[in-house]
Amino acid sequence: MANRLYVASRKGLLIYERGAKAGWRHATTAFRGSPVTMVLASRDNRTIFAGLNLGHFGTKLHRTTDDGASWTELPAPSFPKVEGGDKDAKAPAVSAIWSMEWAGKDKPGALWLGTAPAALFHSSDNGGDAWTLLSANLPPVNAVRLV
Repeated sequence: MANRLYVASRKGLLIYERGAKAGWRHATTAFRGSPVTMVLASRDNRTIFAGLNLGHFGTKLHRTTDDGASWTELPAPSFPKVEGGDKDAKAPAVSAIWSMEWAGKDKPGALWLGTAPAALFHSSDNGGDAWTLLSANLPPVNAVRLV
């Protein structure tokens, strides 16, 4: 049974731990005061990802590999630049990270990430250091989960 619980909230990333007799207790808060939209922990809780929505400062993605003692900011996924057409056209900006999931046991370090506006990004095996937008053969619809 898990001994840690991660809660993404508008007030930060709340981390709870289960004691032997006392039940759950609030252990710490990471990113205090910042809206955390998504959190994903590895099975061993050593690697944790947190997506933040900092409004004017944009969407941020952070990773820890030491149980939350220190966090590293990673490049957040982004849409490619608009080629050709209107010279003033800009690619949409990722406004939030809504979903994160490990790719599977056979692909350690590979992640899937869903965003708003609706898009699906993949980080092949680099632990979130680089992201690829998956758009081939996907319909242009908003989705919470593709099955």
